[in-house]
Amino acid sequence: MIGVFLLTLSIIEGNSLPEFLVKASDKSWRLYIADWMVWPIAQTINYSVLPTRFRVLYDSTVSLGYDILTSYIYNELSLPPDDA
Repeated sequence: MIGVFLLTLSIIEGNSLPEFLVKASDKSWRLYIADWMVWPIAQTINYSVLPTRFRVLYDSTVSLGYDILTSYIYNELSLPPDDA
């Protein structure tokens, strides 16, 4: 799904295939690691601690935070190397 996400954004932004490949290779591992750091913990809490009536609200809140993190990682600017 990360690949589909990156490809969709690349098409929407009008990037060429080489631009897509550079951005995908730069961002995909960070997005994959972020996914594995957020969702297993969030779902463990969701199904073991929370009452049933709060699960959808909790999952939606975590999803909003994860979407913000995903957007930040995707749009993060690469800094040029420091020459000093």
